[in-house]
Amino acid sequence: MSWMRGWQSGFVAICLSVFCLIGIANPAFADTVQHPMDALTAAEYETTLNILKEQGFVDETSRYPFIRLQPPAKETVLAWQPGQPFDRAAFAMVKQGPEVYEAEVNLTQQQVTRWEAIADVQAGILLEEWTHAQEITQADTQWQAAVKKRGITAVDYEKVVCAPLSAGYYGLPEEAGRRLFKVNCYDQRDTENFWGRPIEGVTAVVDIDAEEVIKLIDTGVVPMPTSPAGYTEAEVTQNPAPKPLDWVEAKGHDYSLDGQVVNWNNWQFHVRMDSRVGLVLSLVKYQDQGNWRSVMYEGSLSELFVPYQSTDPNWYFRTYMDAGEYGAGKLTVPLEHDRDCPSTAVYLDAVFTDDRGQPYVQEDAACIFERYAGDPVWRHYNFANDQSTSRRDRELVVRFITVIGNYDYVFDWSFGENGTLKVKVGASGMEEVQAVPAMRFDTEDGTGVGFGRMVAPQTMATNHDHFFSFRLDMDVDGAKNSFVCDDLKTIAVKESPRTSLWAIASHMPKTELDAKMTLNLREPSLWRVINPHVENFVGYPTSYEFKAHGNAMSLMQSDDYPQQRAGFTQYHLWVTPYEPDELYAAGNYPNQSHGGDGLPAWTRQNRSIQDTDIVVWYTLGLHHVVRAEDWPVLPTEWHEFEVRPFDFFDRNPALEISSRA
Repeated sequence: MSWMRGWQSGFVAICLSVFCLIGIANPAFADTVQHPMDALTAAEYETTLNILKEQGFVDETSRYPFIRLQPPAKETVLAWQPGQPFDRAAFAMVKQGPEVYEAEVNLTQQQVTRWEAIADVQAGILLEEWTHAQEITQADTQWQAAVKKRGITAVDYEKVVCAPLSAGYYGLPEEAGRRLFKVNCYDQRDTENFWGRPIEGVTAVVDIDAEEVIKLIDTGVVPMPTSPAGYTEAEVTQNPAPKPLDWVEAKGHDYSLDGQVVNWNNWQFHVRMDSRVGLVLSLVKYQDQGNWRSVMYEGSLSELFVPYQSTDPNWYFRTYMDAGEYGAGKLTVPLEHDRDCPSTAVYLDAVFTDDRGQPYVQEDAACIFERYAGDPVWRHYNFANDQSTSRRDRELVVRFITVIGNYDYVFDWSFGENGTLKVKVGASGMEEVQAVPAMRFDTEDGTGVGFGRMVAPQTMATNHDHFFSFRLDMDVDGAKNSFVCDDLKTIAVKESPRTSLWAIASHMPKTELDAKMTLNLREPSLWRVINPHVENFVGYPTSYEFKAHGNAMSLMQSDDYPQQRAGFTQYHLWVTPYEPDELYAAGNYPNQSHGGDGLPAWTRQNRSIQDTDIVVWYTLGLHHVVRAEDWPVLPTEWHEFEVRPFDFFDRNPALEISSRA
């Protein structure tokens, strides 16, 4: 599962590892702006808040789930040259009591340019709400009575970890119009891994605006698992330390940073961190024969959907929109040097804001490093002269890690010398488990085991999915692009010893509804963004292809409430015309949304996607059937896709790699 980090026990000390870890922003870092796409600085966050207050829009009771850069118009950014002035603006999601507003603030002109009430939505989750929901739960007499039946009394509460979970939407009349958390708790009296000690069968439904438990679900006592669940050095016998394996750059980095612009070999791109989606890459270009050619205007995560597959009253609602509900960016954690990134990595700080709009610095929020995994980017053995020629596959990686509840997600954007951009997601952390009576899966009392697989006695890991939506505003040799499908069709042949072969049948979808694509191994297709106005040296339009490396489809029925909220999972790829306000695949406000927002709503307009500025939305999914080897901590499981040149170059760009590299 996935949700916000942090626990009542020891809250002051760790403060969710995100909001209070660093403290006041470093002015030297926070006040530097060189580029229109640079993230907001600490000073700019403060200015945003001051303008909203001085012009009477907010007060001390206002809260801010997300504040981010409001970039200039795309045409303005593309026309900008270093040294030229540019306007700066901020977007803020504002919660005032139960009401939600959107604000846009022109920081250059010191003016609020938009203030709009947004009806019938729930804003993203606030840290103070999350911690207050824990307090409300533990103060509730019904909850106290329920956990007492399970052997937990007031003296144990300091070792009880309560996790307020986003409630989703299920059409329940008693939940209508309420801002809800559903709170489950864990016992960490005997292990650091409290995930292995769920206080099963108890859920407190908390109305955070009313500050009360409106319902307590108690489905009966289930014995607490007692099998070892530790993962720390103190709890697990360590193998002898291996011989050192060092990562060395004897002559320094092959990349450079100019502010937030990265240059590496023939690649150039801008990087910033966003509190909602994390890493954002902009203005991705490739230098080909001395000419800078555009590949992508902007790329980032858009949404992350994690539905658990259970009908248990304490589990059915666990269907999370992690980016829109909690913020994948502001839940980044400081990267561990020489563990999360190699010893040669360069680390980037990020500036985010807390619930009250105050800036703080998250140190080591991202890292950049070169990687050589021992593979050739190309090779050939010439049998005529008995000689081999080979080149190293070297890539540049930009990485950040976000920790959303029990899951640690590693996001990599990797640039190759062959002109390919890879997007990789690694899932690690803890499995969310349910306590069950059974000691083995094949015993008579297998109650509840049907929703997952046992990973230890009395411990079942529930089946679940992870679906990542990535938004990629492609600008292949310019903004005016089209989308092409190259379908591989089997055809019968005559007058040959062969009876069949496959050939390419290309077509160009005209509108959004034509470009909803699903992977099908029996009917394969290549998906490409082309520039119909630029050709390679043999006349093909230049293009970049979206290539899958494994994927999954949602198996939920279309009328299931979670599926309606996560409509983007219906297809692996969507194409829309560029609209600057269309950023999030499940809509701007997925918290307790009723469904149908985002991509399903936008594409119903059936707008043209030919010879225009288009955005590709790629859905990367996986079904997680948990195995014993995933417990008590999950070995990092990688999933990826790539965006690779297809007739973009006149030949293999990796030919230019030095044999001495």
